[in-house]
Amino acid sequence: MTQSDAEWQAIAAYVDQMATMIELPIPPECREGVIANVMRTKAIAQLFLDFPVPDEVEIAPTFDP
Repeated sequence: MTQSDAEWQAIAAYVDQMATMIELPIPPECREGVIANVMRTKAIAQLFLDFPVPDEVEIAPTFDP
């Protein structure tokens, strides 16, 4: 089993568990697409998580409309 296969199985299990938890039926013909979208979302989020932010950077002010 490759890293990709292991990741696919882990995300598939996550999708199945979350769908059960929130009582969201995922049709079998859509399941593979849902898993692929979660994998893409994870890859995009990882770009932000890996971005180095210096300690001296200040947080942005809160926007209150």
